[in-house]
Amino acid sequence: MLGVIRACGPLTSKKLGELMVIDKTTLARSAALLSREGLIQVNEGNDRREKLLSLTEEGATRFRRAYPLWKSVQNRILRGAGRPVIEDLTRHLAAVVEAAQNGGSHGK
Repeated sequence: MLGVIRACGPLTSKKLGELMVIDKTTLARSAALLSREGLIQVNEGNDRREKLLSLTEEGATRFRRAYPLWKSVQNRILRGAGRPVIEDLTRHLAAVVEAAQNGGSHGK
């Protein structure tokens, strides 16, 4: 979540949920936790129903520290499973997301 907010800049909770493909409840709980930890700031958006999320300085610092560790694990998985397996998995996951969001059909 920190990485998406960092990459996109301040964004609404609705947009963040769409980008991360997570439901409102999970997003709200995660955002509340990150806010309590001082890693993100949650402000009102254009209207009271909209929440605008942005990364704090502490959030940016923690992201910078965590990213090399995350990247190392990603590389280890890629080496262990192999690029074709990861690419196949990525295609399958994209199909699952499509089906969940738009009622896509299998084999499309």
